[in-house]
Amino acid sequence: MTNLSKITELGKPTSYSNSYDPGLLVSVPRVKTIINQYGYDIWRCWEMSWLNIDNKPEVATLVISYNANSPAIVESKSLKLYLGSFNFNRFSSAAKMLKTIQCDISYTVGANVKATITEHTYRTPTPGICIDSQIQNEIDDEPNPKKLSTSNNNITETIHSNLFRSCCPVTAQPDWASILISYTGNQINHAKLLSYLLSYRNHAAFHESCISNIHADIYQYCQPLTLTVTGLFTRRGGLDINPCRSNDPNEDWQNIYLNRQ
Repeated sequence: MTNLSKITELGKPTSYSNSYDPGLLVSVPRVKTIINQYGYDIWRCWEMSWLNIDNKPEVATLVISYNANSPAIVESKSLKLYLGSFNFNRFSSAAKMLKTIQCDISYTVGANVKATITEHTYRTPTPGICIDSQIQNEIDDEPNPKKLSTSNNNITETIHSNLFRSCCPVTAQPDWASILISYTGNQINHAKLLSYLLSYRNHAAFHESCISNIHADIYQYCQPLTLTVTGLFTRRGGLDINPCRSNDPNEDWQNIYLNRQ
């Protein structure tokens, strides 16, 4: 297992660079799951800034995405420091700035990266049925997927919980998210699913690993025909991470964001 404390600046005093520096990016090997998964990791970077050809600051929301089967992920604080190094650097066009980011992060994660800038004009209510009222008294200290169960009622539904919490494996800081689950198959017991999701409250793992594991566990123990799990994490340091995992290679992840993000 990679010793994360040796490769990341998480939890350490930090100096911020005023010069473009791709060497700030840190690659973390992706944790493999027991099933084949498709999907993407989507990052929204709300504090992106650079200088235009007239040496004037530009500000935008940067959206970065790459395939969930990339050999590695980019570590979050290293991405923040890397993007911060653009603040005082001039680019002849936004397109050239984006091309630079795509090349640098593609090298870091070992897969093609898409980078765009956008202006969000709306927020989206969390889709589907909220299961948070199904909370039970007993919550395991660690995820126990064996408690997941289904009925014989075949259904297509979208459900969500806004109570998800996990912990950073390096700093132990809490990570909060809304978990969105869409599936077709025997109906999943909502109370037991919520109990399973809440058992992550003290689980130490990166956002991407949490969503990959949730998808793999539900797929293994509930055996839906189709299953897509998305984690809509709240932002930290101007970044929010939104991993999406599916057993459908044609699943179209949409760039939605929630009020809490």
